[in-house]
Amino acid sequence: MGIDFRDYFGRLGEEKYRAIIVHAPPPMDETVSDFGEKMARHVGGTYHDLLQHFKTHPDLAERIDRFGVEELRQLLLEQSRNRRLLVIDHVDFLIDTWRKAERQAFYRLIRVQWNSFVPEMSATLAFCMQTSPELRDLTIADSHGSTRVHPLSDFDELR
Repeated sequence: MGIDFRDYFGRLGEEKYRAIIVHAPPPMDETVSDFGEKMARHVGGTYHDLLQHFKTHPDLAERIDRFGVEELRQLLLEQSRNRRLLVIDHVDFLIDTWRKAERQAFYRLIRVQWNSFVPEMSATLAFCMQTSPELRDLTIADSHGSTRVHPLSDFDELR
């Protein structure tokens, strides 16, 4: 038996740092995307496809090589305003353009910078990503020592 997302979301809501990663290997890309949409729907959140956002905003696409962690943080602040949950899908294409130091800054944002005690960061963030060796080795824990980086297989199916 896996994790019930609604219960998990309730427990996560008690945490200071409420950003998580849900990942699946490349053949299951669409499955993790579907799960992301269902997560948002089940708790009244918003699903945001970052790749689609770049496609529909040519100004962003033009500066993808200069779109770093701070620009992503600003976008997350805008998109998460007045939301309980913001699910960000297809962030991999952006992370793949970053050097290791920038990827580490992204993981630090998730680990200790998306602070729910700050009013503009009150939404929980859930990143849907492809599994990578870097993600498998990543340690991001909640206040009880439980991971906040989950393979999709950790969760029960959402209907």
